[in-house]
Amino acid sequence: MRRLQIVLLPLTFGCLCSLAALAEETEKGLPFDVRSIQIDVMGGYSGDTVKEENAAADESEESCKDFQLTEGEVSQFFDSARRASPSEYLHDLKASNCYVTGSLVAKDGSEGTWKIDRSKRGFVMLAGGEPGFYVCEGCKGASFYD
Repeated sequence: MRRLQIVLLPLTFGCLCSLAALAEETEKGLPFDVRSIQIDVMGGYSGDTVKEENAAADESEESCKDFQLTEGEVSQFFDSARRASPSEYLHDLKASNCYVTGSLVAKDGSEGTWKIDRSKRGFVMLAGGEPGFYVCEGCKGASFYD
């Protein structure tokens, strides 16, 4: 019986760790409440910084100008988006050179910046904190790629 317990405990612990990691990556929304969102740049173009194999589409400065979001759509994006690992965000998801950026204030007074690209990827960076990466597969709208 003792031998069986030694074998099962590491397996159980390993499964719990895997489930915790999966829960973290599928958690939706920001881990804090937002007081206000401000848009600073709409229809921005990052100048072909996305590698061709990761690009969602052929883009230009002109084609990015029509990537527009309202403050309500930004809020809805982050409410609906799931957390992504840095590796998934940077290597696995299609990216876009078209973006909207801005700032936010959390209800606790913390300030930060955010960015959403046309391929439904986003990140939030609170002052003094680590970036949070997000993807919103369910987000719809004329501005986003399908």
